[in-house]
Amino acid sequence: MRILAEEIIEQPPDLSEAEQDVIVAQLLTLRIAKLTISTEGGGLHYGPLAVEFAQMFGLGDDASRIRDIDVLGILLAAVKSLARRVEALENP
Repeated sequence: MRILAEEIIEQPPDLSEAEQDVIVAQLLTLRIAKLTISTEGGGLHYGPLAVEFAQMFGLGDDASRIRDIDVLGILLAAVKSLARRVEALENP
């Protein structure tokens, strides 16, 4: 996956720490299913259902698929939030 600067329509603001914390809470409730996907050769995969991911995070333009950039953004936001929590515990 590659995203070029000229492909970005509008420069959005960064997610706040509070928004990143909400994402972690949402991820705790996101169902991870065992999926067999016909377009992926029918093999077994683990992941969220696209429609549930779209409803939870409001990302993408098609609720029938999850774009890589959306998954990466959600996971990176969650990692940043959790890293802040670990740092706060290690350095009270």
